[in-house]
Amino acid sequence: MIKFSTFFPLIGICVLLVNCTSTKVAAYDQYSYERAVDLRTKILVIMDKATEPYENHKEEANNLLIEIREMAQYERNKANNETSSRMWEMFEDESKSFIGGFIHRWNDRGQFSPLFVEEAKLQVLEAMNLLIQFELKKDTQTKNNLQTLILGSQ
Repeated sequence: MIKFSTFFPLIGICVLLVNCTSTKVAAYDQYSYERAVDLRTKILVIMDKATEPYENHKEEANNLLIEIREMAQYERNKANNETSSRMWEMFEDESKSFIGGFIHRWNDRGQFSPLFVEEAKLQVLEAMNLLIQFELKKDTQTKNNLQTLILGSQ
């Protein structure tokens, strides 16, 4: 017969294990948060330059894409990190309406109008802010918000 004093801690441990495995979200990572904030700033700076010819900023744009690819790779290698990883992959994807696609189209078209840049910045900024909030909070609500954006952008 199991004593109540032995049984009660076992129930607590089981509840804790179920709760930990059901979240399936990578733990808060200071590096991921700081890099996302840093890259958001760099992204907005390069987008502001898209009213000028791409050739004038080609090296800077390519360096930014490399940093985004590095971050996508970093996020891919973390356990239980599918949501963040998918978002970084979308940022680098040239066919999407995020920074990878923006830079690809800038290269193709040469330069953009100020109005187009401002509209594109709003879209990219919204996505970056959702990602940053998710990296900061790692809660269900911010995860759902980010997943909604991911599903809507596929």
